[in-house]
Amino acid sequence: MKKRIIICLVCALSSFSFSSFIAEDDPITALLKKLEEFTRKYPQEKVHLHLDKPYYTMGEDIWLKAYVVSAEKNEPSNLSKILYIDLINQENKVAKKLILNIDSGKALGQLTIPDSIASGNYRIRAYTNYMRNFDNNFFFERTISLQNLAEINKSKPIKDHKKNIDLQFFPEGGSIIYGIRSKVGVKAIDETGFGINVSGYIIDEAKQRVAVFETEHAGMGIFALSPVKGKTYQAIVVNADGSTSSFNFLKIEERGYSLSVNTSSENLTIKIASSSDLVNGQKLNLIAQCNGTTYFTSTTNFDSPIFTATIAKSKFPTGIIQFTLFENLTPVAERIVFINHKDQLKISLSELKTVVQNNQSTLNLTSTDVNNNPIDGNFSISVVDESKVIFNEDDENTILSNLLLSSDLKGFIEQPNYYFNNINPGKERQLDNLLLTQGWRRFTWKDLINNKDRAITYNVEKSLEISGLVTDLKNNPIANAKIVLMSTTNGYDMILDTTSNHVGRFSFDRLDIPDSINFILQAKSTTGDKNVKLILNEGPKIDEKKQFNIQFDIQSYIDNAKEQYNGIYESSPEGIKLKTVNINKKKDLKPIVNIPNSKSRNGSADYVVPKERFKDKNGTMFELFFGVPGVKIVEGKIIRTIKNTTSIAPNFKGKQQPMLVIVDGSPLASQEALGWMQASTVEGIEVLISNYNTAIYDDGYWGVILITTKSGAVEPVINDPSFTTYNTAQLSNYGFSSPKQFYTSKFDPKNKKESNAYTLRSTIYWNPNVNTDINGKATINFPSSNAKSYRVIIEGMDSFGNLGRKTYTYQKNHKTL
Repeated sequence: MKKRIIICLVCALSSFSFSSFIAEDDPITALLKKLEEFTRKYPQEKVHLHLDKPYYTMGEDIWLKAYVVSAEKNEPSNLSKILYIDLINQENKVAKKLILNIDSGKALGQLTIPDSIASGNYRIRAYTNYMRNFDNNFFFERTISLQNLAEINKSKPIKDHKKNIDLQFFPEGGSIIYGIRSKVGVKAIDETGFGINVSGYIIDEAKQRVAVFETEHAGMGIFALSPVKGKTYQAIVVNADGSTSSFNFLKIEERGYSLSVNTSSENLTIKIASSSDLVNGQKLNLIAQCNGTTYFTSTTNFDSPIFTATIAKSKFPTGIIQFTLFENLTPVAERIVFINHKDQLKISLSELKTVVQNNQSTLNLTSTDVNNNPIDGNFSISVVDESKVIFNEDDENTILSNLLLSSDLKGFIEQPNYYFNNINPGKERQLDNLLLTQGWRRFTWKDLINNKDRAITYNVEKSLEISGLVTDLKNNPIANAKIVLMSTTNGYDMILDTTSNHVGRFSFDRLDIPDSINFILQAKSTTGDKNVKLILNEGPKIDEKKQFNIQFDIQSYIDNAKEQYNGIYESSPEGIKLKTVNINKKKDLKPIVNIPNSKSRNGSADYVVPKERFKDKNGTMFELFFGVPGVKIVEGKIIRTIKNTTSIAPNFKGKQQPMLVIVDGSPLASQEALGWMQASTVEGIEVLISNYNTAIYDDGYWGVILITTKSGAVEPVINDPSFTTYNTAQLSNYGFSSPKQFYTSKFDPKNKKESNAYTLRSTIYWNPNVNTDINGKATINFPSSNAKSYRVIIEGMDSFGNLGRKTYTYQKNHKTL
């Protein structure tokens, strides 16, 4: 159970003690209240995605389960109901987007990889609209490998070359001060951005060695240094060939505070030191908090140069704890540490059978808390053929490594699950090295102290929305502007309207839109002026950051994929070519513009009135529309038979309005003009009744009639690049992604076709929604396949934010683990 405890007890090496309480009128009390108010007012969310495997080939589905939690306690979030997932390519562009519905902090879906995808590493990121109000660095992000079989050739050997090293130093607490012995974190990376192990030493201006260092996991390490005032320092790295390289060292401060935290199995030891001029009885405050919740506070008059305190780890939850030292409410030193009580959910499989009647495998799942009490949790389970999908558990981005660590740190973390896989004292030390060198900021104390409100631009989405801004041509917001939203996808008719608020913003909410629908939006001022700008809210920007070329052991997977696609693809020296497919059925084409000099903007029409109908006619234009599909004559007006749902058109009182008539590119103010217009003067007539065709026309909500006369303009304006309109915007491939069921038909070894399909499968089974009962039990059945060895990956949580992950490997015919 997670508890929040405020304590004010610290022991000192000298005759020193922290006060046992903090007065209500003390400034630090006010600061704590501000932190509590900030956490309440600006709750934050985290996202984790569990994928069925780490790499894929063209045409496959990425099966995924999303866990959306509160940042404060990792409990299922009750804020956002809409989740966005982007697949980002090597050019830092969104190659594909998913929109999923969040239910009780969970979302299920799949992302189908296009056949045209280029091979390489891609980033998959996930976020809610509300998360965009904060730093994008806290979005979920993971690198996966996608392979296009048609592009795969034999890889060329990589030549060894001398690696360029970037060496960085990070003083514990934020500063290194003359006369104070301090820990210094060191991080060495090569030109790829990955950590590299180096050894070296620090020298002073007399070339005397004063410290040595050596990096270990992911190129990170730590050493201690007591800088002497008046001396300068330089770092020397010893290269593999025995040569040396020199690097600039940190700037050393003349005065300031040092904050150090050391960990043992049960306690944290905190040391505060300062330059001698600051030992003056000044009041100092220390705050320890985790995701906005305070777990430790203390205050003292600083009258000794070094103080230490021992605090039991049990006072803090599992996760990143931030210690901040304040002088007169000014933060002067900061340190983050990771505490792991190893209190995650315990997940086990028992009585596992791999060969049972009807060739079904059975997994009996049990989940308990750390004290072996049954837990009714929600889990996602992936079962893969281990010979085809080779995992490195250290490289995985798991529910533990993500929600407890990566989601609270900025920047790339190499092998995030290394720190949670088979934990030992060495890995705990290396995790502390990571926290000395990695960026962290969910908020700044400065903003909190100055009562600076955070601008909330992006709302918590309880439903799917399409929103934006309407301005004049000088970018001034327009209030009460009229906006209409129209589907341009054939077979999906939807027209909605709304108005902008006092700052020009608008929103269409409570939308339930299926996948891949296209829309166009139009806006006018309250007086009907079309000279306005309509600006849709765009997705978050993609950081133009370096792509980390994470290496995946994927060759066996590719070999299996080639075999799997045998019969569809054939090998060649250039790669894999798609076999020729003959299509016998004729493609149904939409009517296209076939009228000379037509002013149609989009080059298509729902119906073209045959020229024979008005050739040599001397009557009025109205006569030509009797019997035209999709229109009718009512009270002397040409009206579209399809009803419209918009209320933005003028004079609408629940009654169908006349269709817009455009003659040679100019709209008629009224259809009455058709009464004196002679049919013999017409070259052609196009009728537009679908939203797909009418959406691009202002005032075209009720349908459009395009009339081209014999004296019309010579040059058509179809696809004219000079045609520009500011009051329209297009939205493509929008809507909720349609969830699919993972295919799990019975495996029959006697059925050769079915047997081959299951034999070549890499993901044998995927179930994103497994619930254990009040006894912590659940049973899962799936086809056993012909795989010799299976790998089972289970992730999940309970409703109180307790997380769990477990992986199992077992071989066929083993009845138990």
